[in-house]
Formats: sequence, structure tokens, C-alpha cells
Amino acid sequence: MKVLRNYLTLFVSAGILVILDQWTKTLVRTNIPAGGMWLPEGWENLAPYARVVHWHNTGAAFGMFKNGAPVFTILAFVVIIAILFFYREIEQGDWFLRIALIMQMGGAIGNLTDRLLFEGVVTDWISVGNFAVFNVADASISVGTVVMVLGIWIMERRERQIKRESDPQNESDGESLTGGRGFHLMDERLVELRFDSPQQDRLDHFLVENLPEFSRSRLQGMIKNELVTVNGEIAKKTGLKLGQGAQISVRILQSQPTDLQPEAIPLDIIFENDDVIVINKSAGMVVHPSAGHDSGTLVHAALAHAPKMEGIGGEIRPGVVHRLDKDTSGIIIMAKNDAALQSLQAQFMDRSVKKVYLALVDGAPPTPKGRVEAPIGRDPKHRKKMAILTPGKGRDAISEYKTLESFADHTLLEVSILTGRTHQIRLHCAFLESPVTGDILYGHRKQKVKVPRQFLHAARLVIILPHETKARTFKAPLPEELESVLVELRKK
Repeated sequence: MKVLRNYLTLFVSAGILVILDQWTKTLVRTNIPAGGMWLPEGWENLAPYARVVHWHNTGAAFGMFKNGAPVFTILAFVVIIAILFFYREIEQGDWFLRIALIMQMGGAIGNLTDRLLFEGVVTDWISVGNFAVFNVADASISVGTVVMVLGIWIMERRERQIKRESDPQNESDGESLTGGRGFHLMDERLVELRFDSPQQDRLDHFLVENLPEFSRSRLQGMIKNELVTVNGEIAKKTGLKLGQGAQISVRILQSQPTDLQPEAIPLDIIFENDDVIVINKSAGMVVHPSAGHDSGTLVHAALAHAPKMEGIGGEIRPGVVHRLDKDTSGIIIMAKNDAALQSLQAQFMDRSVKKVYLALVDGAPPTPKGRVEAPIGRDPKHRKKMAILTPGKGRDAISEYKTLESFADHTLLEVSILTGRTHQIRLHCAFLESPVTGDILYGHRKQKVKVPRQFLHAARLVIILPHETKARTFKAPLPEELESVLVELRKK
């Protein structure tokens, strides 16, 4: 439906330009003889500067390349087809590029209509000073080109801003970390294996038997992080069945030692025992060290609070099991020993952990409650962003939502994620055409309500703690800066 609406906008807008172009040309052809000139009575003194003329053009816009009508007729068809193809590739928010292609489409069709109806001759009628005579279609093409250049410049600026503001490799809506990726420079080694058994076996079982230095959860994490290929294809499932003769390649990323210095940063601790620490992370805090974030992270603060966490799991991200975006607040759980780390990782891997978020979105989703199953992967156009991809090209991502409260222009949702992909909630809400309020990366840059940051909060976590059998529920109240937004909306 979104694609159809976009094309409808293209056809209607370009059609208006064509109608305007043809209407003005008809007036000129009807009222001014070929080669003649017209000005309103009493305005004759303007003739050296601006006038209406009736001029036959057999070349390109502005009288260039005369007698090239056949070539430009074919070129116009090529341009129109190219615009139809590329228009659907433009991102939803790139209105400069959309407007540019609309104007160029209208101009191309306007002049093509003349060439088809009048044996290759285009009627030009706008004459300004010593400038070449042109028409509405020519002006539309020229302005469209200027707008396109401006749009590309704006897009490049946006790309630079995205690179500064977002690094999906280091942020996630509750993404599980089960090995395979570090945070700083890493050494890499490639392990080549061959499956020779005549009986089929699961990929993860085979890797456990042949790479005993890694835990099952670590190896499963490598598969999830697309570090394992089978017969040259990226393995999508940990339970992939291997046939005799299968060639398996495993990219093993090994963390480089780093000197993480504990930092006495205050933490809002919800729960703590000998195995775990449950924290209510504030917005603006990065979970772990990364490029541009060598200090002030949650890991630095946790190390100051629990020094024995250092080196857990042999990683430079001690104790980290899952992540939250820098500007997402709420519950995050960290392990304080290796046994706890493996227990928590296993629950995130088998999707038995319940993660519930509160999200204020612009507008409203199509239904009061629903389920979104839309694969997520790296955006092919913007490598620093993620995107909804076609099945088979992205990793499975599942979110469920329900409406908690409705406002005039916004909706408060409770969102549960069954998977933990990078930027999952933000992408799925944008996919529903109701992006998270304040999310300038995937949503609207201009907000109808004042928000200090993206309105997304990890409100509830249900998980079985190590050495326990029953699940516990941990809750984090909505931060004051987000609660005040709801108070203002309720006043309207």
C-alpha cells in the first residue's frame, strides 16, 4: 500500500505539471503566430527583459542541440522509465529527492507530448533577457535538477550525522550477546571443518564436538552473528542439518586485551545477589566500550561496583548478556560470574526471557494490538542503519504490541520482543507507520510534542536467575522525563 501511495503521488503531481505545461503551450499556439511576441498592453517597455513568444524548438531544453528531436524523444522515454524505477528506491523521508523526480518526470512528459504530437517540435514561450527561450517543462526539469542536488547534499549530511549518532553494532533493543563479537579491534582466525558422517547432524552439535574450547552458547552465538558458513552460504539456523561432505567455515573473533578502568558512576540497582546485578539504566549511557565511547559506560560503572566481574567469559564486555540503545532507558541484567553468564545467555538464546518495553509512537498502529514478523538486517543503502528486509535476507524478528493509552496524535504501546535484533522495536514501529516518538533515525525529525529523546523504555524483565527454578519479574518505572511527556499529552 505504501508503494502504491508513493506512485500515486508521483503520477498526480507530475500530471499537474504536464497539464500546466500543455495548457500554457496551447494558449501560445492559439493566440501568437509562430515567431511572434506578446506583452500585456502598457507593458511594452519590458520587452528587452521579459516577454512571451511563440518559438519552435527541435532540440533540447533552452534551444540546445537543434534538430536532435529523434534522439531526445528516445531519451525522454529512457528518463521516464528510469524515474519510475528509482522512485520506489527513495527512502520515505527523502522528500527533496521525491520532489526532484516528480518535477523531472512532469517536465520530461510535457516535452515528450509535444514531440509526439507535433513531429518532434516543442513549443517554447518564456523569454527572459538574452537567455534562451524555454517553457514550463524546461523550468520543471531545471528546478528539479537543483532540488536533486540539494537533496543529495542533505542526504550526505544526514549520513554523516547517522555515523555520529548511531552504531548498530554497539546498540540494540535488548539484543542477546552470546559471543562472536567484541567491542574494539579484534584478531580473527578462520577454522575450516568437514562433515564426513553419512548420518545427518545439527550444525551446533557438530561444532560443539569439534571446537571443544567454546561453550555451546558461544558457538550458537557465532551462528546467530553470521560467523559460520556451510558450503559457502551463511548458516541461518543453529539446528541446520548437515549432510555428508558439507564444508563448514567458522570465523573466530578473539578479543584484544584492554585496560578497562572501573569508574565510580552511580547506578540505579534494582536487584543484586552473588550471581547477577539488575540495573535500571539511564538514557544517554552506553552499555559497553566502543568506538567513541572509551569511558563512562555501564561496564565501567559495573566494574567499580563489582570488581570481580572483570574478565568473566574471557570477554572485554565483562558480565554483559544483552544490550539497550544508548538513548533507551530501563532494565538490563549483568552476570557476576561465568556460571551465571552461561545460564542467562542460554535463556536469551532459547527466547524464554520476557522483555517488555513502553513506547510512545507517532500516530497509531493499524490495530490496537498485533504482532509484527519482519526480518531485520543491515540497510543496503546506509550501512550504519538497520532495515526491514525481505524474508531470507534478514534475521527473523518478532514483536508483539498492545495499546495502553491513546492520545490525539500519539499512542502509548506496550511492546514485547520475542527476538532481540538491533533497533528491533524502532524498526517495527516505523514499519507500522507509527515510529517511536523522538526517534530521528527511523522516525520523524519534527515532533508534535516535545521529547528529550526517543520515547522507549525497558519496563519489565522476566527471567529465571541462576540456581533458581521459578522466574522472577523485575520492573523499572518510567523515567520522570518521559512521564512528564505523558502528563502533557493528557492535558490536551
